Amino acid sequence: MGTTSIHLAAILGLTCLMLPAAISAQQPRLRVGYAQSAAAAAAELLAIQSTLDTLDDWKQRKERIRTGILAGAGLLVLPERTPLNATLTNKRIYDGYTVESVAMQSSPGFYVTGSLYRPTKHEGSLAGILSPHGHDGRFAPRRQARCAVLARMGAAVLSYDMVGYGDWKEAGWAHRETPDVLRLQTWNSMRALDFVESLPNVDKRRLGMTGCSGGGTQTFLLTAIDQRVAVSVPVCQVSAHFFGGCVCESGMPIHWSDTHKTNNVEIAALAAPRPMLMLSNGDDWTQNTPNTEFPYVKFIYELHGATDKVANAHFAKEKHDYGISKRLAAYPFLAKHLGLNLKSVQNQAGEIDESFFTPETYAELLVFGPHNPRPKDAVKPNTPLPDVLLAQDTAPRTAVAEPIKVMCFNIRHGKGRDGDNRWQQRSYLVAETIRMFDPDLLGCQEVLDFQFEFLARLLPSHGIHGVGRIDGKTKGEYEPILYRRERFELLDSGHFWLSERPEAPGSKSWNTSHTRMVSWVLLKDRKHEGTKIAFLNTHFDHISEQARLESARLIRKRAEAFMAKGIPIIISGDFNATEDQQPYASLVSGYRSNGAPLIDAFRMANPTRLPGESTSSRWVGKRKGSRIDWILHSQEFTTLQSVINHTMDNGRYPSDHYPVQAILRLNRE
Repeated sequence: MGTTSIHLAAILGLTCLMLPAAISAQQPRLRVGYAQSAAAAAAELLAIQSTLDTLDDWKQRKERIRTGILAGAGLLVLPERTPLNATLTNKRIYDGYTVESVAMQSSPGFYVTGSLYRPTKHEGSLAGILSPHGHDGRFAPRRQARCAVLARMGAAVLSYDMVGYGDWKEAGWAHRETPDVLRLQTWNSMRALDFVESLPNVDKRRLGMTGCSGGGTQTFLLTAIDQRVAVSVPVCQVSAHFFGGCVCESGMPIHWSDTHKTNNVEIAALAAPRPMLMLSNGDDWTQNTPNTEFPYVKFIYELHGATDKVANAHFAKEKHDYGISKRLAAYPFLAKHLGLNLKSVQNQAGEIDESFFTPETYAELLVFGPHNPRPKDAVKPNTPLPDVLLAQDTAPRTAVAEPIKVMCFNIRHGKGRDGDNRWQQRSYLVAETIRMFDPDLLGCQEVLDFQFEFLARLLPSHGIHGVGRIDGKTKGEYEPILYRRERFELLDSGHFWLSERPEAPGSKSWNTSHTRMVSWVLLKDRKHEGTKIAFLNTHFDHISEQARLESARLIRKRAEAFMAKGIPIIISGDFNATEDQQPYASLVSGYRSNGAPLIDAFRMANPTRLPGESTSSRWVGKRKGSRIDWILHSQEFTTLQSVINHTMDNGRYPSDHYPVQAILRLNRE
């Protein structure tokens, strides 16, 4: 960065925009409504752009912004994805599409309502599209038309109520009186996406989102924080000087904290390199888009080499709406990037024709009513989304470090005689389960060579380390480790075998039924001032009790060697032992008196032991029993959250084991 850009940034007071690791003395602040002039906004974008010489510069900034958004929205640690318990009622059939009333629970008792539009005549899979609305509801005919057209083109389209609108309003909810409504509304959008991608025949790779005004804010905000949104079309809302005038858009510090400062243009740019169309007009805060906002967004796409995936359609003589001309711009873009059939809505002249659409009344579109009463377990109006209960944290520190998301996942070796659960039938679900959590660190078990390559392709953003346990090369199962390269730098790595000759590949001892091993990496955490972290991954023998105990003792010695050098440690694995057995006692502190050095993340986050904690699904959703898959860590970490992931798709499970997830924070001294 040259002296000119440094000077410009200093003039504008954008220090926290430029320094990825800096901690300022500022407290979180709100950027609300017209928070700055158009000229100041343009200068702000230029100052930021001057600091971004490479794609890596942007990626570092992108991650900082994304983390700041989640933290500001109170979603850095997400609520539990409890069952949606979705219901579809009152199906109506029209010309080329159907409409059904939808109710689902984003969190127990929080009912999200809306209308689901699907085509009547379509071959093949469907795209999935979220259609959020602005501050006058989802009931206007033009909003219904958009959903009907996209459905007829080959999409499952969900139009859902914002908090305080539609069925929420009928129940007594008030949009501006709901505490932290931005948090609840964003979580509702995440769960709405969960619902759409769970629908039969929806292609989870083809998920889109489009909305206008407040719905435009929801569109670019969810796209920024949820990578599942593959294509986005925010309408009349992406502005560098206007931040949204409602509490649902700017009522929480998503734009400015002590570690980040940003604007809605940058938040929209977080979509890159995924396709995005920005629609703007000449009568509102998007009037400068062709000359101010879009050039910055295009610059970010240029860094990605993806300028063909971003566009701006500007309507200089139009006003703030998602009118017919703007819809006619959106349809071809969505058709191109979501694989929709544009011809299904074109007339003989090749023009898009919405005349087939049948508008419905407000009463027809409401979900709850005399024939479908609102559920009795619905929470009271204006109830805030419950806070996530974190494990007890008494460790002293002066600042909060970014959490580390860890996943342990026995994916079941791909050559098992598993019938309908064979690898070819479930590999897609393994991929989706991993993508959904998006771990920083991932330890897998029972991975064969072709599954190792599958994981490497699945997470190109991650480094991968592992060898076959039989020969230390490619023969036999791997216990691979994947680490996010953007966050972690690999300093060292290796393997050792769980035997009396741990450095000898393929060695066995202690009556073990199979060769067993550990893979490990030593990483530098770029987001924690270069702190070193050791991550080990293993799979204990399922037959020999002696082998499991001796394996635990060997791992404990290796862990202590790292910790003697002041290196925090994380261990993941299928230990084939429960917390009542000796291997656990040999490793875990706090539950035995042997002074062992490690903490069980799941038990720290969930102190009360319950009967349904099994991590073995047995392919049928079994939950009763105890955990044999663990994530352990040294005392330098605090467990923020840990859960067993019960993901399934129409009765199919990704593996005969459930993955275990933990969100950890490395304490600052």
